[in-house]
Amino acid sequence: MEDYITFYISFGSPFSYIASQRIDEIALKHDKKVLWRPVRLRNVLNIVYSDFGGINIPKIKLDYMRLDSKRMSSFYGLPFIPPDDKPPFDCDEVYHCAYSLANGNEDVLRNISMSIISSIWQKGMILRNTEDLVYCLSKFYTSRNIIINSINDRTGRELHNESISNAINSGMIGSPWFTYKNKVFWGNDRLEYLDEIIAISN
Repeated sequence: MEDYITFYISFGSPFSYIASQRIDEIALKHDKKVLWRPVRLRNVLNIVYSDFGGINIPKIKLDYMRLDSKRMSSFYGLPFIPPDDKPPFDCDEVYHCAYSLANGNEDVLRNISMSIISSIWQKGMILRNTEDLVYCLSKFYTSRNIIINSINDRTGRELHNESISNAINSGMIGSPWFTYKNKVFWGNDRLEYLDEIIAISN
């Protein structure tokens, strides 16, 4: 059985942002590899909740999640400047671009994913169109054509769809979502459980 952690990260999720700042420490502690797999949570939940017409989160829950993520970021000493708008803060093209630019390189995919999610939750950026994404990734690629071509690359779209399918098949119902061997964990506040399970398994 594969001995690595799969981290399904959704850029529009503040709890995924918090988890992104913590998962490497756990992996390093146990000498495990992390496969970062960006998946747009809205797409996942629309499939999971397809029998109910898709997902529709009420404003009162969104307000609480924003409050809770702010408190949790403070607890871990993380900067937290959320977008001054209502979600979504991401779009499908962001994910296609990340996979395309990484071109199969796990380290690059991790670094791009970290940059994207930090831009949203540490800088308050909203990534809803091509120009937003070009600005966000300009420190990685000075050529806007490279970024635009990656946004439109069919391979990136296919890899994102593949990751969505894998996430759903693993049972994903929220973000962040982690899998380790045959165990699954939902939420930043479940990382301690993941830590313990890996320790027991070693």
